[in-house]
Amino acid sequence: MASSELTGGLRYFEDTSETITLLVPGGFLPANTASSDFDALTPRLVATWLPSPDLTVYASYSEGFRSGLNQTPLTLLAAPLPPAEADRLHNYEVGARGRLFNGFATYDAALYYIKWDDIHLAGSLLYGTPPVYISATINGESASGFGADLSLTLHPSDGLDIGGSFSYNDLAQDADVFQNGILVYSAGDRLSFSPAVTASVFLNYDFALTSELDGRFNINANYTSEQILNVLPNGAQTSLCDVVGVAPNQIATCFSDEPVFVNASFDISSHSGHTLTIFATNLTDEDGVAAPDYSPTTAFRPRPTTIGLQLELRY
Repeated sequence: MASSELTGGLRYFEDTSETITLLVPGGFLPANTASSDFDALTPRLVATWLPSPDLTVYASYSEGFRSGLNQTPLTLLAAPLPPAEADRLHNYEVGARGRLFNGFATYDAALYYIKWDDIHLAGSLLYGTPPVYISATINGESASGFGADLSLTLHPSDGLDIGGSFSYNDLAQDADVFQNGILVYSAGDRLSFSPAVTASVFLNYDFALTSELDGRFNINANYTSEQILNVLPNGAQTSLCDVVGVAPNQIATCFSDEPVFVNASFDISSHSGHTLTIFATNLTDEDGVAAPDYSPTTAFRPRPTTIGLQLELRY
């Protein structure tokens, strides 16, 4: 028999951000105290329809809130930036989850639209001679975009699961963003550290080894598309950033690679809870830049192929 549900809720947040800088003898940071207050009331509403035991359909509206924060003492040393204001997320979503072919397949699918007001963004400042980078948090006017999530798992036999997931979003800046009069992001730019596509595939197999021991084999692969980071160039040329021809006080764009990580593990567990795991991470020895950075010396690169043994004992 079909049924429906309506669920709602409210959350209230109140937060105070305080920063205290002590004057250290011989130091270069002035003593300073900063305090900022933030509060928000965020609603959530979900309408759910269950036409059969194998299908659930829903539509939801929710809001998210993230407190603002004071700039760090080093940031204020480079520029008198105001505290970052709180940002607020508006999320509209429709989706479905269920089973197909008598449980042979299970799925979860969603389409959503996000409107993100006063969004926190990574800023960058140059200070000193020679110039060094100092990070900052700034607010953009807003960002918005559509997205989709899909996951599918097949259950061809007892203990065997094969599946994957795919996510896409086109979240982008709605307006130009300036920092100290410098154009940091143009309308239509993607957000820093925001991949458009992520995807994964996996295989899990659970089976009995003996009457007292169970085995589990897992192998998975994960893909992340290119990410960007906008920074002020300090004149240094690097293969990670598009800085050729960038004028002073203009932004250069740094890029990540598009890494694929493959991992595998084999577990032997007792019914009393003890587990022995043999694992291997980054089987393909992926060594690309996993996150964008302005410097090849500080860019995050993954750990090379690692094989290990882990023992968990429970009493």
